[in-house]
Amino acid sequence: MDAYLAGLEAQEGSPAHTLYLWIETLHERMDLLVDQFTDEGWEHDYSIDSLRLLEEDLASVYGTDDGTHAQALYMECLAGYLGEALLEEGGGRWVWDEEAGAVGMPAVQPDPVLGLDPIVPILLVGQAVYEKTENIFATVALRLRKAVVEHKKANPGWKPDRVPTPWVRFHELEAFGYYWKQWPSERFHDYLGWWAEKAGGGRERWDFSPASLDALEELLRDRLGTVEEYDRVAERSFWIVAAWYVGEYVVRNKEASWQFRKTNPEAPSGTWYAQDSYWTDSIFVAQPMRYAGWAEHPAEMIRAALRGEPLRDVVDKFPDPGKEHRRVGRLKSSGEPWPQILWPLVAPEHLPSPLTDEQRRQLADELRELEADPDLKDVDWHDNPRLHAYLAERREAFPAWAEIAGGGVEAWDFSPESLDRLGALVRERFPTYEEITAAQHEPFVQGAGWYLGEVQVIHRDARWSLRPEPEEDNPYDEPTVLERPRGEDDFEDDIEDAEGDDYDENDVDLDDLEDLDDLDGDQGYVCQPVGHLRGLIARNDPDERLSDVLDGYRKRGSGTAGEEDDGPKPTDEVRPKWSSGATLTLLFPPFPEQEQEQEQEQKQGAGTESADDQSDGGVTPHDPVRARQFVEALGTVAEVVEELPCVPAADVPMYEVRADLDRVAVGCWGNVVHIVEPALGSDLLTEALYTEIRRQRARHPEARIVGSVEMDYGNSYLEDVVLLPGGEEVIAGGWDCDDDWTITGDPEALLRAIGVDRESAAEADFDLDDEPSERDWPALGVLALGGERPAWQAGRQMSVFHVRRTESAAFDLEEVWFCS
Repeated sequence: MDAYLAGLEAQEGSPAHTLYLWIETLHERMDLLVDQFTDEGWEHDYSIDSLRLLEEDLASVYGTDDGTHAQALYMECLAGYLGEALLEEGGGRWVWDEEAGAVGMPAVQPDPVLGLDPIVPILLVGQAVYEKTENIFATVALRLRKAVVEHKKANPGWKPDRVPTPWVRFHELEAFGYYWKQWPSERFHDYLGWWAEKAGGGRERWDFSPASLDALEELLRDRLGTVEEYDRVAERSFWIVAAWYVGEYVVRNKEASWQFRKTNPEAPSGTWYAQDSYWTDSIFVAQPMRYAGWAEHPAEMIRAALRGEPLRDVVDKFPDPGKEHRRVGRLKSSGEPWPQILWPLVAPEHLPSPLTDEQRRQLADELRELEADPDLKDVDWHDNPRLHAYLAERREAFPAWAEIAGGGVEAWDFSPESLDRLGALVRERFPTYEEITAAQHEPFVQGAGWYLGEVQVIHRDARWSLRPEPEEDNPYDEPTVLERPRGEDDFEDDIEDAEGDDYDENDVDLDDLEDLDDLDGDQGYVCQPVGHLRGLIARNDPDERLSDVLDGYRKRGSGTAGEEDDGPKPTDEVRPKWSSGATLTLLFPPFPEQEQEQEQEQKQGAGTESADDQSDGGVTPHDPVRARQFVEALGTVAEVVEELPCVPAADVPMYEVRADLDRVAVGCWGNVVHIVEPALGSDLLTEALYTEIRRQRARHPEARIVGSVEMDYGNSYLEDVVLLPGGEEVIAGGWDCDDDWTITGDPEALLRAIGVDRESAAEADFDLDDEPSERDWPALGVLALGGERPAWQAGRQMSVFHVRRTESAAFDLEEVWFCS
């Protein structure tokens, strides 16, 4: 990013400044590509295969004119994606090519040692549009790969060097997309009826018509009158829905969409994704399919109306469909120009001369030759020098390791039975998670992990995998064993099993096979052996055997892990709505009343500061190492497959499909541990939450433990649990449409134990005078945590983990999230 920041302060219109603007907009371009121009299953991986798909689909989007700038924006999205794919192949960086086009254009300069000219992606897009050969993108990328391979042969150990482009990886775009969907979700439509009655007139009045804007303006002036009064109530439910109504009006009537721009912690002040940007970390509405569109925060539209501006005029700053906007190229209040308008500048004279028929044939022949060149095949993920070095080192060290483990190589014969002996040995040597984590890179643990992986390779046809290049700042960049992907032979077995002895391959249409989508890339079971050993110690379950790891592998030819599995596929949508989920929070001593005593003592001391005061902005920093320990110890987690980038606590992604349910978020902030775990979702038949709380109570008897579940199936199942170290316990659960709730424990006794009287509890929304089914039970948990919802404090980060589920957790997930 530093290489591109030089243009931030450069003269407006200069090559450096224009390049900076292009780099700043690439994140939005890539998000627009994912959200508007590609299918749900799109693999945003900057691969050559993905370039082929984009060029094949080019004709289906180009040529449409719906009154927006969709066509031009699509071409610029393609140019950005193509450029990033070329950087993946040849290294280098984005530059501004002043010779391209009429006024210069963004270009990709491959690693200078290759001696290649800059490549202008938008001109390649133009050539692909007019030639319609569907092979230009892949050919250019493979030419670049060939240049890299040839230079590598002449210079062993060299690899292309590139300047990373900030915030264009798919997981960053995915994080961009989840949070803002919560606002326009069905949840707010559910609240609309309630809000319309409270606002007066019911749904007939609040129909997203222009007249309803006048009614809302009247409501604002009657009930509030000033911006200051609005700011005092803006976070209350009624006014949150009022702000949503204004934004949703714009979405419905102005071809706008809901947007959320997440802060990039590395973005310098003044840049688009910096913390001080007008647009970051709050939801707004924008017209992303227009160069000259408008954007604004719904709450700010309400404030403008309260300052005296007619609400109709406020929303009319968003140009109507088919009309241009008078303030071209600016986002309100930000001073930030919209992305460069590139596609309209691509004129025929800027493109290469049209191909002759002979040149078309030559281009097709060249692509076939490049694709057939074995030196240009994609680098196999599990076949790389780093992995070979690891395996060679471990094999050489095995005899010495076996002597230390006891019995020598004769005793350690790589049999399934030997795994339980290995588990007992590891438990004996490392009684605690902290001890095995401290030793995880030492020879004994590394040898034990390799042995565990080799048993899976031998007996379950698994394979080793390791990133070809070390991942910086990731202490868990570990060798992994993967189940062999299913191949065509497995599907032929499936067909024969289905058709019986009369099977004839000519009578079977593979497209009719339900599991055909699994043919490519289905790797099944994944195990990080050293991580599995850490988890074995963290879970501390005497009934768990290390040999259980072998049970997770599918039976070859069945497509399932263990027994038959006809459960939901990764892309199947969950049934509960996006607001559904489960959280578990542990508060360790000192508790709030103890902290108050400590603060008094510190005030009497000489300039002593609390740990929170010493941290940045008064927020205790997140501890990702401790977060990993907690997730590996969860009874719902068999294994951590991957640690994903940290996210702000308020931005933990919601759950839409089955694959999302294998993500767990953990925040560790001082004496608070907060876990967002969908596998703790419960209903009247499933006790996942309380089962895990009992496990945590045994592990952490000194902590206050609070759990909360909401599963929204139209009507919501709600469950809240509060446990105190002294033994006080309250459990409340039931359906929001039912007065017959199950209540266990004495909430008044629990309040006394935490030092809160009835009146103070009522002020905090937990009123003992309410009927049990009408009490705000989550508020009781908040009181036990000291009056704070842990995930709501600004600045808090959480670790996110992709996990593999235990058998019982997988069953509970499907029961709760996919029940009929």
